Amino acid sequence: MTARKKLFHNRFYKFCHYRTLITIITTSLLLWNCIAMKASAQTYNASVSTKGMQTVKGWGCNSYFATSSVPPEIIQDFYTELGMTIDRIYLDHNDGSDAAGNVNVAAMNEVCAKIKALESHGLRYMLCSWSPNISMKKPSIIGSADLRVGSEDAFTTYFVNICNFIKSKNLPLPLAISVQNEPTTTASYDSMHFIHEGRYDYSQYYRVVEQLRSKLDKNGFQNVKLLGPEDGAYDTGKNWGCSMTFFGGNGFPAFRTDSALKSAIWGCSSHSYNWGGGVIPLEQWAASCEKWHKDKWMTEYSYIENGEKDTPLIDIAVMATRRLCSDMACVRNNYWFWWDGYAPYIARNEVLVSDASPYTKYPLFYVLQKIFRNAVPGSVCHRVISNDPHLTTDDAIWMDAAAFVNRHGTTVVLVNPDRKTAATLDLSGLTGSKATIYQTTSEENMQQAATVSLVHKAIASLTLPPWSVTVVVTS
Repeated sequence: MTARKKLFHNRFYKFCHYRTLITIITTSLLLWNCIAMKASAQTYNASVSTKGMQTVKGWGCNSYFATSSVPPEIIQDFYTELGMTIDRIYLDHNDGSDAAGNVNVAAMNEVCAKIKALESHGLRYMLCSWSPNISMKKPSIIGSADLRVGSEDAFTTYFVNICNFIKSKNLPLPLAISVQNEPTTTASYDSMHFIHEGRYDYSQYYRVVEQLRSKLDKNGFQNVKLLGPEDGAYDTGKNWGCSMTFFGGNGFPAFRTDSALKSAIWGCSSHSYNWGGGVIPLEQWAASCEKWHKDKWMTEYSYIENGEKDTPLIDIAVMATRRLCSDMACVRNNYWFWWDGYAPYIARNEVLVSDASPYTKYPLFYVLQKIFRNAVPGSVCHRVISNDPHLTTDDAIWMDAAAFVNRHGTTVVLVNPDRKTAATLDLSGLTGSKATIYQTTSEENMQQAATVSLVHKAIASLTLPPWSVTVVVTS
């Protein structure tokens, strides 16, 4: 064989060899793609557990800050349409007039105007202080500073004076009072610390709570309950966001050693922001509250973990719903509050309605509306169990399912956390005879997708669009 023919033969052989390899690889990729497509279209099972957990007792938010300039359509949005049952009323340094604990009449008149609006719609409220009059703090600033030891008596008298002022207007008293919003947070806005809390010494906080309970009782306000500590997270393991640490840590040993504190704290309150700490503190907080038979109040959450500007509205709706599922199915809260309803100039991660006319309801408004109006107080929360590996239904900071059962039917909240792939579920364990399916996507807000009859208390092949929230309501 000539050298030229030999070279040609070798090249031809290599060409055939490479073509065969390419064919094998291409065929393998096509086969793998078919398998992957088949897997993505697989129908998984999801079922509402038969075991009920906690009873839902209230849905709420700080609907708006007390001001006479709030548009009437905003009041309509929150007090008629949203389905909230309790408002969290903000008190700041302007509501107190001096170091003696007297109220600022003009500021409290605005608070009472909000209370009157709530009363006319049959809604309850709680009060939460961000800061008393600055003269009670050291140094005397609006932002974070310690409550002076010499001001403890005036600070507790301040709340009694607030209750007396509200009573003088013939308005309903608060269901509960929280003496301080996020007491370990350091901020320039209205806030306050208790002395030595950075050293995990909460003795001043205990004194204040016990003294306030005693004063409220002596002044005829026994039905006004106290919540606490309402820090920024269940427990981050740091010197802030330490709701569990305020009561001594896991198991709340402070309640065992201080019976007056245990009696004074009617409900254990916390926010559910999380910048660390994992799921274990959530589980410990839940178990500790239940150990002492305390209602759990999650009194503030908004989706600010991912920054506060330009977050897509669908991202806010999806991620906030995931946190709600965790707060209700993992922490088993009795009360759940979104942070802020309407507030001009605040980032949209924190509010439910735009700040300019026409006042646009954001996607999360419609999601919460569907949950609040169907999983009404008295509903019992149930877990949703699923074998879909893409859905988080076990205890976690972010969860993708929760269900609520009452005499009217079952409300199931389902999130698809995959941005690209739809999920298909056979959903069982429902009550009633029919189900209406609502879905929020990047293009729709709780759009009614279908109404179906239940077969054996189940829905077959329920599709969850990518990066969406689905609410199933049975009747």
